[in-house]
Amino acid sequence: MICHSRFVLLFRVLNAAMVMSALTMSSAFATILVNENFSHTDGDLVGKTPTPGPGAAWDGHSAAGTNPIQVAGGTAVINQQGGEDANSSYAIQSDTSTTYARFDFSLPASTNSDIANLDANGLYFAHFRGGTGTSFRARVGVLAPDSGGDFKLVLSEDSTIGDGAIWATELAFDTTYRVVTEYNASTQQSRLWLDPADMSSTNITATNSLGASDNFGYALRQSDDYNGQQIVDNLVVATSFDEALTGVPEPGSVVLMLCSLVFLAGHRVR
Repeated sequence: MICHSRFVLLFRVLNAAMVMSALTMSSAFATILVNENFSHTDGDLVGKTPTPGPGAAWDGHSAAGTNPIQVAGGTAVINQQGGEDANSSYAIQSDTSTTYARFDFSLPASTNSDIANLDANGLYFAHFRGGTGTSFRARVGVLAPDSGGDFKLVLSEDSTIGDGAIWATELAFDTTYRVVTEYNASTQQSRLWLDPADMSSTNITATNSLGASDNFGYALRQSDDYNGQQIVDNLVVATSFDEALTGVPEPGSVVLMLCSLVFLAGHRVR
């Protein structure tokens, strides 16, 4: 009889755990906002839903339909000859939130020789998106080289990339880099890591703030500032650095509590 009661207790705890897990599953995964590996058929990016997800289907928000961003070989190809910008939207993040993005990128040597002619304002090709052009944040961009490299990597809050934070060393064509950016709306500043191991890795901070802003999408941008390309892959937008870097959701506190309950129930049965 005692043994039966213990098994009934274990069954009830496990059943409650399953119910609570189902109810909290969405919140456990909700901190990854966009996960996009661009594993689509070649063609226009707009209209495609991020894989493996989450994230809303890519939508054009500037110069819609003109020279759209292309998917080619499982990557997004951004052409800097003027054209459509695109974004994948998510639940609005408030003007006191902190949001992170990670993506891989490269600049092919074959299409970027003109970067040497880029003016001092530079250009940005990826950013968090708010409701207007003045609410774009953590803009990732490039500048012409001047120290023997192929280009400079820059993080800026405003559209004048040249007055943003510049990575200390110039980067090389035909090399894939991993970028993680942070937009902290409370401090009105952005940070950028290049090929980080973790959050303590070297980073730069953009302080040319335009004020606090919410954000509800991540965007890829095409301009006509120079004739060149950026290749982007493996985009993740999340509410923590670790989730952005790894693309793996952290377990929620409720899920951890459920695991503890099941563990304790197992000991009670014994």
